[in-house]
Amino acid sequence: MNTITTAPSRAGTSRDLWALGVLPVLALGALAGLLGIYWDVAWHIDIGRDTFFTLPHNFLYSSIAIVLIASLYGLLRDRRDTPFHLHWRSLRFHPGVLIVAVGAALELLFAPLDELWHQLFGINVTLWAPMHLVGVLGLSLASFGSLVSAWLERRLAVDERRRQHFGRLTLFFAAAVLGWSVLLLAEFDFNTPQFPSFWHPVLLVGLPPLVLVLIRRLTAWRWAATVTALLYTAFRLALAGWLITTASLDLAGYAASYPAAVPFGVGGRPAGPSRAPGLAARTDCWGRDAPQHLAAGRA
Repeated sequence: MNTITTAPSRAGTSRDLWALGVLPVLALGALAGLLGIYWDVAWHIDIGRDTFFTLPHNFLYSSIAIVLIASLYGLLRDRRDTPFHLHWRSLRFHPGVLIVAVGAALELLFAPLDELWHQLFGINVTLWAPMHLVGVLGLSLASFGSLVSAWLERRLAVDERRRQHFGRLTLFFAAAVLGWSVLLLAEFDFNTPQFPSFWHPVLLVGLPPLVLVLIRRLTAWRWAATVTALLYTAFRLALAGWLITTASLDLAGYAASYPAAVPFGVGGRPAGPSRAPGLAARTDCWGRDAPQHLAAGRA
């Protein structure tokens, strides 16, 4: 891939996003966002919806707040004037970081609105609820902006080792975007689908290939799409370990609240029936009758 260079007086003397510390924070934020959202889904399946300030919520929204602060810092500190930067009067904005900031701000705006939605309309039983989709959009935008940021830094880098570094980072963020592209399948992953199984293969075939084709077109590496898929596979293995660990620690207090419903030994307690109590029917946010897991739980 051709490298676009800029005049040293404009770009060469300015620090890139990695040197500013922005991209490392975005990389950690991408991992924290995916871990947090899956942990939150698992938490609601285990214990239902209790309070807003649950451990997964605190973990997720704190991570996104840090990402927002880092992105705003990057917008203010990145003084380079390159063909890629957006110009507004005397200001220059990195387009990738700007997308991250918009996505993170949207996610943090979603949090209180989602809580208000639950107070007004009750508990949602699907990840595909309207407000949940707004949150997924915000998180997806933040990861996509991180991908754009790393890719542009590779285009702007002059040193070959720096270009290779940003190229690897681009693949990392591509794996994160791939993760968000399959997030809508989480209901099927956790075996709690609220929509027909017909949508599982449709989404699986429709969304992830777009990311893989995109990363293949963005980089000149022959195995870019394969490496991205392998990175995502490694993340899913780590995610399984994360969820198993948090479940074994019983951080949600599930075994204490429903000792007869624990499907296997959690928190040192004996195994019980495989399903939680209270699988009552109620109407979901789309106006359909759907099984509400732990419907008797707190709103």
